[in-house]
Amino acid sequence: MTKPTLCIMPLGQTPRNDWLDPIQRLVGDSVEVVQHGCLDGLSYEDILALDQRADDHMLATALPAAGGKRVTFAKRHVLDRMQENLDKVAAEGADIVAVCCSEKWPVSYTFDGQWIEVFSVMHDLVTGMGYKGKGAVFYHVEGQKQATIDRWADVEDQDFVYLADGRSDAEHEAIMQELEKAGYEYAVLDCFGFSLELRDQIQERLGIPAYLPLTALANGVRAAYSS
Repeated sequence: MTKPTLCIMPLGQTPRNDWLDPIQRLVGDSVEVVQHGCLDGLSYEDILALDQRADDHMLATALPAAGGKRVTFAKRHVLDRMQENLDKVAAEGADIVAVCCSEKWPVSYTFDGQWIEVFSVMHDLVTGMGYKGKGAVFYHVEGQKQATIDRWADVEDQDFVYLADGRSDAEHEAIMQELEKAGYEYAVLDCFGFSLELRDQIQERLGIPAYLPLTALANGVRAAYSS
């Protein structure tokens, strides 16, 4: 079998080697991993200037090319550019694409290869494991609690916990202590912005399995294509 190419598509811009490198390491040599940003070609100022409406569903991401500055923008700006981006990555040889976001994404685009919806992979991993106890679902962007609840609406007995960027050590410790008291059976880090380090910390501190979009994507691809 010819080695397939997986193109990861960060919501913002590339390079996102902090995602590409661990995904490549996890999938192994059976798949080549490349990257293409959903907003590549726009400057930091261009992204700040994208219009926003009162009813927009907002997304947020860091821009490494802008020194890691965080930006927020409407999801429709990503959707409006999706077909153009898919055409570009297909022309560059991508066989598989995955948007680096745990949102649900419409599949009403033309792409001859595989489209991986990372949320669906992670959702099926969690629901297929047969947990009987309560889960903790972490969301990363303030204001997205309801959207996160809606995505997981078919899974019973979950609490939704906001973990913000820039929280102090004291705030982080207080959250961890509350989580320890709650006695969760598993945790879901429902945003690509959460790190492997945080996943590992939750596993070690709470003694429970923790699911991360990055590893769900990589391990799913590895399971399909490793020899």
